[in-house]
Amino acid sequence: MGESTDQDDGMNTCRLFPLSGVVLFPHIVLPLHIFEPRYRQMTEHALAGDRRIALVQHATGVLQSGSLGVPAIEPVACLGEIIKYERLPDGRFNMLLLGEERIELVEELPQSALYRRALYQVIDEIEPEEFHSPWRTRLVEKFREVVGDRGPMDPELDRLIDSSVSLSILTDILAHALSLDGALKQVFLAQPDAERRAAGLIEVLEQTESRRSRPFPPPFSCN
Repeated sequence: MGESTDQDDGMNTCRLFPLSGVVLFPHIVLPLHIFEPRYRQMTEHALAGDRRIALVQHATGVLQSGSLGVPAIEPVACLGEIIKYERLPDGRFNMLLLGEERIELVEELPQSALYRRALYQVIDEIEPEEFHSPWRTRLVEKFREVVGDRGPMDPELDRLIDSSVSLSILTDILAHALSLDGALKQVFLAQPDAERRAAGLIEVLEQTESRRSRPFPPPFSCN
């Protein structure tokens, strides 16, 4: 139950961590607390192998195993690597999971452990041909405009926006940073085209209400 296994058709297996309302994006570091026995086992197996876990949202009627009563999950997940962890005396874990890549869950496998597994294939990112895409300029301007109305921007986020990261990375960082619900974040995770993600984020920013009680954007961690 250690490392992901290469298949003859080019697909791999991954450990599934279904978590409602939580979306992991590539390049983002997500803190997690692991306490259920099945996910403690999942973490033990991951640490003994390739240290990778696929974080996926629950869904209705999208992808199900053959077992009755097993909640359906979204077909697109994010494969992450455990980059730091703390094993607690009672068997629980605290960990940092770094998002690596979008994956499509092709088929859920028969359950041979307490947790679920699936066959997956990597979703290729679609980047604009030119670095200075007009969508990049519009997205950065709109984000700064909206955030500027709500106080100083997180210094790390400010630095990243002005850096030379690709549009794909930039859109993932901003989709994570915005206070969006899980369903909308899932839409952005499932979209492989960076320019379409940028267009969607601009639309969200334009529709953002002026009143917001919580910090905007919330604290975040990225790689």
